[in-house]
Amino acid sequence: MNTLEKIDKYLKEKGEKDGAEYKALFKKILKKYGKDEPDQLSDEDKKKFFNEMDKAWKADKETD
Repeated sequence: MNTLEKIDKYLKEKGEKDGAEYKALFKKILKKYGKDEPDQLSDEDKKKFFNEMDKAWKADKETD
């Protein structure tokens, strides 16, 4: 199971309505790094990637 499949499963279990938007953002940011999966990124780039995701996405049920 790849990362996007895991995300899809998790979002469905949590009842998130905006899963397609999240996956589109995930793919868009990952594409900037020229990779298909976060596991293909170096540790440094992986950290940058997830920081970008955090800045770009606010979930409906997210708390700080």
